[in-house]
Amino acid sequence: MSRFSLGQGKAQRRGKYLTFSCGGRTTSLGNYSNSNVRNLEPLDAVRCLAVGMNRFPNHAITSAGICRPQSFSTLIPSVSRRRFQPRSKVNTLVCVEGGRFRAVASIRPRSGPKSWEVSHLYADPDSDGAMMDLLEQVGVASAYGGAERVFLRVEADSGIIPAARRAGFFPCFGETLYREQGSAAELGRGLFDTDSHSVKRRSEHDHALFRLYNETTPVKVRQLTGMTLEQWKDSREPMGRRSRERVLELEGDVRGWIGNSVRSGVGRVELTLHPDCAALTPDIVEFGLRSLVKAKSVVAVVPDYVPLLGGALEERGFRPEDEFAVLVKSMARMARQPMAARTSLVAE
Repeated sequence: MSRFSLGQGKAQRRGKYLTFSCGGRTTSLGNYSNSNVRNLEPLDAVRCLAVGMNRFPNHAITSAGICRPQSFSTLIPSVSRRRFQPRSKVNTLVCVEGGRFRAVASIRPRSGPKSWEVSHLYADPDSDGAMMDLLEQVGVASAYGGAERVFLRVEADSGIIPAARRAGFFPCFGETLYREQGSAAELGRGLFDTDSHSVKRRSEHDHALFRLYNETTPVKVRQLTGMTLEQWKDSREPMGRRSRERVLELEGDVRGWIGNSVRSGVGRVELTLHPDCAALTPDIVEFGLRSLVKAKSVVAVVPDYVPLLGGALEERGFRPEDEFAVLVKSMARMARQPMAARTSLVAE
C-alpha cells in the first residue's frame, strides 16, 4: 500500500469557517473547500433523520459496534447531552455541501486522552469529497481535544478508504472477525491448567503487559498505535462494563493476556500470547470462552499478524465472517506543519 505525506502547497480560504467545541473550548479554523464542516446540533440530527441519513450504515466499526451495530439514531442522545455537558470529549461533526447534509462523524477518546477513535461515520453514497473534508477536520478537532492519534476501523473493502487516506489516515493492519453461533463443541479444559497459571489483571501488570505488546506486535504497527507505555494504554479499546481480564504467568513472567466481555448478549474473547507459548493457544481459547457459555453468540477479532489464533478459533468451531482495515491518523506529525501545509496531501 502506498503511503501519504504532507505537501507544502499553498491554500486559499474559500467558503465558511469551521467552528467546533471540544472539552469546553470553541475553536474556529478556515475551511478550504466548498463544503462547510461544523458541530452537529440536536436540530441538525433531526433534519438528518428527515432526509434519510438513518438508512445509511455506520462505516466506523468499534468494539461495541461489532457486538451491536449502531444506527444514526444512536447519536441523537449524545448530541443532546453535549449541550448540557459542554466539557464532554465526545464530538460530532457534520459536513454540509450545497445546503445538503452529506456526511456525519462522531469522535471520542479510547482509553485515554491521547488516542481517539471515529465511533460513527455516515455518508451519502456520492459524497467522496465531503467525506475527505469531514475526516480532515476530524483530525483537527481531535488534535484540539488533546489527541495524538485517531483510529478508524472500517470494512476491508469499504469505499471510503480512498477518501480516508487522502485525509491523512494511514493503513495500519487488517483484522478478521470470527463468530461462533451457540456452543459448537463441548467446553474442555485442555492439557494446560490455565486456572493455576493466571491471575486477575491489576494495574501493577501494566509494564509487563506493555513488554508483551512490544514482543507480539510488529514495529510498523507500534509506530502508529503507540511506542510508549502511556500511548499503548491510551490506544487500547475499552473492554466495557461486563468484562473480565486475566494475566497468564509462567515462571514468574507475564506470557499472556486473556480478556472477555458481553454486550447485548454477544460475547467477545480476546487474547495475546508470547510467541514462545504459541502451542498453548487452543487451551487459552478454551479458558477465555468458559465465562461466555450463556452468550447468544461469541465473536473474536484477530489481527492479521496473529495467524495462529485464527486457526485455533476455527478448530473450536468459529468461522470467519468479515474482514476489517484499521487506519490511523497521527496528530503529532500534523502539529509540526503549518496550517496551509496541512491542507494538501500528495501520494509519495
